[in-house]
Amino acid sequence: MGGRLAKFGRVAHKRRATIVAISICSLVVSGILIAGGNQFADGNQPPASIEAGRALELVSEELPVTSTNTVTYIFTHEDKSWNEPEFKNWVLEAIESLDDIPLEILSISMAYDDEENPLHLAQHVSADSKRTAVFVQFGGSDHEVETALDEIKNSISSENLEVLVTGSLVINKDFDRLLEQDQLRAEIIGLPISFVILLFVFGTFTAAVLPMAIVALMLPLAIGLSFYISGHFPMTQYSTSMISLIGIAVSIDYSLFMISRFREEIDAGASTEDAIATMM
Repeated sequence: MGGRLAKFGRVAHKRRATIVAISICSLVVSGILIAGGNQFADGNQPPASIEAGRALELVSEELPVTSTNTVTYIFTHEDKSWNEPEFKNWVLEAIESLDDIPLEILSISMAYDDEENPLHLAQHVSADSKRTAVFVQFGGSDHEVETALDEIKNSISSENLEVLVTGSLVINKDFDRLLEQDQLRAEIIGLPISFVILLFVFGTFTAAVLPMAIVALMLPLAIGLSFYISGHFPMTQYSTSMISLIGIAVSIDYSLFMISRFREEIDAGASTEDAIATMM
């Protein structure tokens, strides 16, 4: 066979030490790219290249406040109602600690602002009157708010009331954290299971290790390249999830196909070089 891929296979066989060295060097390059950090866009916001993203940019440019984020604090007591004096005092005492957050507070909205307005109360008080919500709007850039998020979540506490922190800002952050944990869990569980399956399919340790070695080389380099590209083209933080999961699947799939083809040629009596050329 004299095709280009066959010729490439023969060159790879003759210069296998060089190829192994280049593969190891790719890990160093991967480490440098990953250490350089990323500039992923917020996956919860539409990119500026679509109409929704352009609309959000116009809103940010035209409105006097360029970045606002609202956090909802829900206060609950099993026995007392929101309008009882003790409940009210506990809420007011709890929100005093908001001053410790290193962000500008644009507004605080709570039921006690207008206790006679049914519409206002419907937005702030639960049907059983045991819960009341306080909406706090913070100013600052997205980076500043994200940096202070832990302080925002932990700033308010009460010995007498149960405090729940929610809102799109908190939910989006928790969603990103859970997605990262799920990705890590999928890789930790999936890779060993894949190795066991490969070991069962090939019947030898060496043949089963080869696809996993390809994954070990591919994954860091792919993630490192995505980190680098994110500084020049818009990419979301979910890109690494897709890259890793699809990359693992494709790496194992093609490695499985190629190793099986190589072993068929070896079993048929071909030399290693010829088997690689035919495999390619």
